[in-house]
Amino acid sequence: MAKKVQGIIIKNGKVLTVEGMNQVGRMEHFFIWGEVKDSEKEIEAMQRVLEEQLNLKQGIAFQFEEEINKGTKTFVVDVQEEEIDLENSLEKVNCFRNYFKPMALSWIELSDLWAFRELEISYIKLLLKEAIKKEYEAPWIDIIKNTYFNHPRGKAYLKKLYVENKRNKTDAEESLANKGIVMAMALGLGILFDYFFVGAPIGISGLIFSMAILIVSICGMNQPRRLNKKLGFIFLIPIILLSLSFGIYNNDVLKTINVIAIPFLIASYLITIRYENVKEINLSFGRNVLDRVFVKVHGILPRFFIFGKEIKRDRKKLKENPNQKNIIRGLLISIPLLVVVLLLLTSADMMFKYYIDNIARLFSKLNTMSMLRHTFVISIITLYLFGFLWSFKYDEISYKSKGTSLIKASWEPVTIITIIFVINIAYLLFTIIQFSYLYGGGLQALPEGLSYAEYARKGFFELVLVTLINFSILLLSINLTKKDYKKVNTIANFSYSLLILFTLNMVVSANYKMYLYEKAFGFTRLRIFVQAFMFLIGILLIILLLGIWINKTPIFQYAVIATLVVYIGLNFINVDGLIAKGNILRYEETGIIDINYIKQLSYDAIPQMAKLLEVEDPFIRNNIKDHIQDEKERLDKNDVHWYGFNYYKSKLLRSNF
Repeated sequence: MAKKVQGIIIKNGKVLTVEGMNQVGRMEHFFIWGEVKDSEKEIEAMQRVLEEQLNLKQGIAFQFEEEINKGTKTFVVDVQEEEIDLENSLEKVNCFRNYFKPMALSWIELSDLWAFRELEISYIKLLLKEAIKKEYEAPWIDIIKNTYFNHPRGKAYLKKLYVENKRNKTDAEESLANKGIVMAMALGLGILFDYFFVGAPIGISGLIFSMAILIVSICGMNQPRRLNKKLGFIFLIPIILLSLSFGIYNNDVLKTINVIAIPFLIASYLITIRYENVKEINLSFGRNVLDRVFVKVHGILPRFFIFGKEIKRDRKKLKENPNQKNIIRGLLISIPLLVVVLLLLTSADMMFKYYIDNIARLFSKLNTMSMLRHTFVISIITLYLFGFLWSFKYDEISYKSKGTSLIKASWEPVTIITIIFVINIAYLLFTIIQFSYLYGGGLQALPEGLSYAEYARKGFFELVLVTLINFSILLLSINLTKKDYKKVNTIANFSYSLLILFTLNMVVSANYKMYLYEKAFGFTRLRIFVQAFMFLIGILLIILLLGIWINKTPIFQYAVIATLVVYIGLNFINVDGLIAKGNILRYEETGIIDINYIKQLSYDAIPQMAKLLEVEDPFIRNNIKDHIQDEKERLDKNDVHWYGFNYYKSKLLRSNF
């Protein structure tokens, strides 16, 4: 309990202070204060001080929950109509500093920043925080905001304060049972994650864990869940398919990308079904997904411990049950008795002794470091998933519709048209040359000393880079160019369209070059991935072309759908099997194969590799045979659990190669 009470008395945007001089002759201001008497409550002491010193019977608005000085309790008095006799009250005012000489009682404008010391400014800032927490409304609140928080950091602080206050209100509405259930579900997912993935390869466990997160997240939402929302299926289907791919394929590159992508897809799906105002996928939606995964979760993590303390305090009430002490006493007495009984039973029956010894041996084999590692993993995953699950309790989403532009259009259209026109001339010449040399396939002679394969190889990545530059130019120009004049807009749209057509030619050219290069030098993962990426760029360019001429086209949403479709397709075409098949066909035509690269491919390629067991070259045949046998033995040695099931691994184990 505090020994002193302090009153911040406010009227018409002014605060009442005791004005006086300190020992060095400097004028200072203090709030009204008084001491707490024995057997007197803090609020009673404050009411007494107000009446004794100021003859003020105004009720107290609220008291501070936080304090700068732990020995002082602060109260707020919002004076409405009552007047204070400042001259007569001065003699009654207490001074708790011997060196301070009170000279006057005065009303100081809250906006007069220079009239207060650092301590009083801290109290005024804390006053605003307390008012926001209590949802107290008064004109002086805006004065404090505009005076002490009218800068970027201050505004960010206030925004955070309002968000935190709203969260606390939502938390208070949730029962302890609901809090405990969400905490238990997060712990269960943490244990499941540790069981499935720590020291074990991802198999069908990937699908099970993804579905578990979705089910737990949906069950944890108290608010209406819009499971039939069409927008949600854009993310739900990829979640299921990509999670399923862990149980089928083994391409390490794609598996790594999937591990990163699936959490974002899960967050996207849950946002679409949780918040009714999310009706399309745009940049604002993407920003909300990133904010949900990286920012909001970490701000909610401390609530796990806060809720834990609340549940613990609630459980203390159970200790009042007289039977609990009797149960504990009985357990303590039973322990030594149980030891004696077990010793007698193990002496009487050798089989019983055998099982008891096995249990004891099991505990002796426990690895302390392994237990710590598992505990750490479970703790981290539990805390993160709790923050993720609980974040959907809050109505927090700064979603902007398509009509709201994140960036103001400021580029002059005539300037952009001129730039694109010049670029298009260069691309026109490039296209003519492409048709004569590359697509002509020998109708025109290549430069002397340059083979067709070398021509195809040179400049591929430069073409990819130019394509990406064009794509960036188009995106920026379409979004940032002013659209004030209809005729100019039409010319600009024709310029954009022409640039898209030239860029599409580059996409086709780059892919055709890669095709020729693969025929000459073989297939690799990088070459397949780059081709898939260029194919995606081509689709995105077509979507962009539609968006130029059809205003209501949701470009970003179609782009996300196209990206997901292409990426899912890449996961399910069996990239490693495709590479092995292509290189084996090339070997049959040319007699050339990079056997070491083939052996680096995953289990997905082994059914294709098996074809090399029938070739005439004994070196290749024996090399592949030894490789398949080694991979099979390695899988046999590994204790693969049911949840690590993978189709191509299982197929290899069941094979007779």
